[in-house]
Amino acid sequence: MRQRLLFQRLLVPVENQNNRPEMYFELPNIVEVSTANELTIPRARELHEAILHGRDYTLIQILRCEVDGSTAQECFVIEIECDGVPPRNSVGIHYRERLALCVPRDAKRLVEVFALRKDFPVLIHQNQVSPDAPANLCLYFELPTAVFRNWTPQNFFRRIQWWLEKSSRGELHPSNLPVEQLFFSSPAENQGANAAYPMGLVNGSACFDLPQHGEKFRRGYFTNRPVAK
Repeated sequence: MRQRLLFQRLLVPVENQNNRPEMYFELPNIVEVSTANELTIPRARELHEAILHGRDYTLIQILRCEVDGSTAQECFVIEIECDGVPPRNSVGIHYRERLALCVPRDAKRLVEVFALRKDFPVLIHQNQVSPDAPANLCLYFELPTAVFRNWTPQNFFRRIQWWLEKSSRGELHPSNLPVEQLFFSSPAENQGANAAYPMGLVNGSACFDLPQHGEKFRRGYFTNRPVAK
């Protein structure tokens, strides 16, 4: 039986704008990769190259998740800076945020983006996660098949910055559009997702296509992610 996977809260010696130590989630069931030469997933190698050449990104760690002796995901812990985030904004997004970028081996799945700061705000356009997991950013309105047509590492990082900057100013969701309803996957679909995401990152998320309803529901347009106590 697969053991339940939990995120750990990690206290790190980094101070925020209020001069208090930040607490971050730590990814579970992973091992640290000593050098980028060990990366085996093509998208992960492309992202690593973009991180090294981007002025707004700082690489903290390279990680790998293995299942049955083979690599299921390769992840990067980075810090990203966004000049468009207003200082001390009311939303609570910081100019510099620590993120985990989790790259699945399955090339048909999107790269998952997690905000590792424990007190990252609960906002719309976050995918549904369990209470013991970090916020999972919903970057796109389109289905993955549409996203992949123009996906590049550079576009991906710009999209992350766009999400953070728009969210910090309360502009991510147009005021004239209603917030859409969450749709959940069936148990069978959850089993498939857990196999593809063995770190438990999307367990219970509202991010799956439901063809039995005659249409495809896009990724979780808003969140009711419980605030971790």
